[in-house]
Amino acid sequence: MNKINLSPANILSVCWALFYLEATLTPFSFLQLQAFVTVAQAKSYSRAAIQLKKDRKTISELVENFEINVGYPMFQKDGRTMSLTPLGYKLYLRAQILSADIFGFERYAHSLSEASKCPVSLCFDESIPERWLTLTRNFFSEKNIPLNLLKVSREQGEKLLRNGRCQYGLFLARGQVLNPEFQWKAMPQIALCPVASESTFCFDKYASIKELSQIKQRVYSSNLEPKYYSNLLVSDNYVIESDLQILIHGLQSEPSWAFLPASLLTALPDEIDVVAVDITAAGLYQQPVLLWASTEPPFLNEVIALLKSVEC
Repeated sequence: MNKINLSPANILSVCWALFYLEATLTPFSFLQLQAFVTVAQAKSYSRAAIQLKKDRKTISELVENFEINVGYPMFQKDGRTMSLTPLGYKLYLRAQILSADIFGFERYAHSLSEASKCPVSLCFDESIPERWLTLTRNFFSEKNIPLNLLKVSREQGEKLLRNGRCQYGLFLARGQVLNPEFQWKAMPQIALCPVASESTFCFDKYASIKELSQIKQRVYSSNLEPKYYSNLLVSDNYVIESDLQILIHGLQSEPSWAFLPASLLTALPDEIDVVAVDITAAGLYQQPVLLWASTEPPFLNEVIALLKSVEC
């Protein structure tokens, strides 16, 4: 069987020819051609209707009008079976080629639309709840737009936003001065919980701030500069760890504790739990912001509404 060349140039040539024929020579339509080819292959109006997701009457009318236009019958019936007449068979061979080119053109046209949907990139730090990222990814997935998710420090994120490699950024705002070259929107606050292993604290009673200050603190942050985490410090003895599993191992291996976003509590092993601490409610929250550069990113209002609908 000869291969059909479905290059864009050939497809366009065939389709322009079909448009010309339809407009000047015959009242044939693409729907009639499609119905004719499908009935010839299915050998039944009913089966063709199922394949084309149309009712049987519509398919039969399309074929009958096609026969009227060409001036001769294309099918002959033997009981419930339909077969092509000699002239119908010759027409079917040519119709197959035209139909393939038309569908090829349709696929090519859709591929151009898909190619125009450029990927969107969102950078974020370790404090951002996974649920926010999942909802955002699903939102863009429904629109057939790829979403790149990049976990980076605040400084790295600002560089990516500045040079246009990322369209969105989700980072903590507390203790930080927002760069005037970025625009921002406050997101729902993220609850923080002090956690430690059972060997470090007795979970049956409250721990005081003084007790926390005397024990090593593990700071969950991807930034080394104090301005990014100073508001979280309770103890003078602290280490910074940006990887959650490393931080958990540290809590298990030596007396220490850490503030973690409430969204991460489900990732903790059984021997690590929340420490009951006498801290005011205002001190147990962090304020994240959604950042973007001067150029408004795609679907900005929808993304803001989506993230604001989720409490953490």
